[in-house]
Amino acid sequence: MLKMFACASAFGLMAASASASTVGFTLTLDGNWNTPFITVENSGTAKYTLDAFSLSIGDTDYNFDWARRKKIDTPLVAPPGGTVSTVPDIGDNAGTNFDVLEFSFTGFDAGESFRFMTDIDLDRDSEAWAFFSEALFNNGVAENSVATALFSNGQELSITLPDTDGPRPYIYDVSAVAIAPVPLPAGAPLVLSGLAGLALLRRKR
Repeated sequence: MLKMFACASAFGLMAASASASTVGFTLTLDGNWNTPFITVENSGTAKYTLDAFSLSIGDTDYNFDWARRKKIDTPLVAPPGGTVSTVPDIGDNAGTNFDVLEFSFTGFDAGESFRFMTDIDLDRDSEAWAFFSEALFNNGVAENSVATALFSNGQELSITLPDTDGPRPYIYDVSAVAIAPVPLPAGAPLVLSGLAGLALLRRKR
C-alpha cells in the first residue's frame, strides 16, 4: 500500500514537472549585409510579460548605428497593445554609436513578437561594413553577441550567440521553468516592527 502511494506521488511530481509553465524568448536574425532584421518573441507558456531586451554587438570594432522598424525613417512598432522605448533613444543616425541595443516594453505578452532592423558599421569608418554575422558571431577571437531578456516575474534569461556556418535565418530558443514571484506576507511589516520594538526594549533594560 505504501509502495503504491509512493509510486503515485512520484508520478504526480513527474506530471507536474512535465507540465510546468516556462518563461522564454526566441531570437531570429535574418536579412542581408550589415542591416539585419531581428525578431524577439515572448515564447514562454507562463503569463509573464517580457519587460526588457538587450543585444550586445559582440566584436566591439563594430557598432549599432540605429534601430528602426524598417530603414531609418520608420519608427519602431511595439507588440500589439503595448509600448516600446529604447535606452537611450536609438535611430537618429546622427553619428551616435552603440555597443548595446536596449529596449523596454509594456504589454509584451506571451505569444507576441517584436521586430526591428538595425545598421552595423565599423567604428573606424561608418562607410565600411561587413556581413552582420561577422560582428555578432563568427568573428574570430572577438567576443560573441549576448542577448538578454527580463520578464515581469523578475527572471532574466540570456544566451551568447554561438558561431555557426548554417543558413539564414539564425534562430535561437531560450527558456526556463517559470519561477513565481514571492510576495511579502501582509503581516510581515507588523512582525518586523514588533521585533524591532522588542530589541529596543531589551537595550533599554
